[in-house]
Amino acid sequence: MPASKTDTKTGNKTAVAAPAARDLTTLKTNLLDNTDLTAERDDFVYPDDDPDPAKRGKSSRTGEPPATAEERIADRADWVPAYGSAPVPPAPRWFQSQGVGSRPVTGGRGSGHEISLAWTSGVGAIPKGSKTPPLTPVPNGDPVNAGARGLDSIGIGEHRLYVGAPAPAPPDGTTPPAGDVPPPPATPTMVLTGAGTTVHFDGYFLPAVDPAPPVWTPIAANKVYAVQVAAVSADGVEGARSEVLVVNTHARVDPDELDDVVPPLAPPDFQLLRMPDMAAPSPKVKVSWRPVPNAAGYEVYLRVVGTGAAGMDPTRPGLLTGDVLAGTAPQPAVPGAVVEFEIPVSRPNAQHTLKVRSKRVAVREGEDETKFSPCTELTVRTAAVA
Repeated sequence: MPASKTDTKTGNKTAVAAPAARDLTTLKTNLLDNTDLTAERDDFVYPDDDPDPAKRGKSSRTGEPPATAEERIADRADWVPAYGSAPVPPAPRWFQSQGVGSRPVTGGRGSGHEISLAWTSGVGAIPKGSKTPPLTPVPNGDPVNAGARGLDSIGIGEHRLYVGAPAPAPPDGTTPPAGDVPPPPATPTMVLTGAGTTVHFDGYFLPAVDPAPPVWTPIAANKVYAVQVAAVSADGVEGARSEVLVVNTHARVDPDELDDVVPPLAPPDFQLLRMPDMAAPSPKVKVSWRPVPNAAGYEVYLRVVGTGAAGMDPTRPGLLTGDVLAGTAPQPAVPGAVVEFEIPVSRPNAQHTLKVRSKRVAVREGEDETKFSPCTELTVRTAAVA
């Protein structure tokens, strides 16, 4: 039976033509413009008094009449992932620009002490089913969701870096293709919290070999590294990795150049001076180390082995999640003087890992930045209490 509508005043019925078939295909998202992330085709409908008669009552994105509730429900039935499910972040893309004077700038560069990376959020490819609304325009009125703003809008909570084992850099200074460099590992070597799309790092974690925890490893000079990055949603869903990027490091900068962001050296000769008396009211283990040039001070950490998983700490690069700050020590006033330090311990008959690392304040582009050395560590077992 053909559809009809009834005039409420006269009661007369008028035949209504069947609506044309509508394309309900969900649009993909582009984080570089303000295409919203709801995957609904008619989130905004032009008002009936719009100056352009052709737009009145039409969707701002598809130019079609708004979908009915039934059509919306039917359209969602075959969404993959399912309607309302957590979005899968797109694969990040390494930043590319022409640079100054037509000199290409790529997503990664290396020096003798660190690697710097930059990527974009990944254009398009948020699958239908993602239900996070778009961001409001930035203060200057630009309606864009680019970079970290776009990542915030889809709930990106962290990024994971995958850094492969180093290989010798070619003598001529060129960067080899990805196929000629050890590939990135299957597990992440660093976790970065937040939705930022740049990072400078002077070390990374070698993958853990059970039962040993991951090991922090400094970036080496004159090497090539294959790296990848992946975004992780606030729900813990990791998206596809980026393409492999090969970064070439170069000769190490002189550590005496304090205006550069060179980390200090690790404290040498970390030694146990005295075991704790576990029968004492406040048992302490005493350690010592020799100072290093250009350090402003030292941090000492304690971890009780076997009290929990010791994984990468995303907020403290170079440390594990179980490392507890036991205290700090200043750089000795007398050059070369041995530093001695007492660490309180309370657990008897337990294995403890003690760590010390040096720190200094460097300057990057006019801003202070604290740089840390790798940790020097030793292991002690406290005595049992009768």
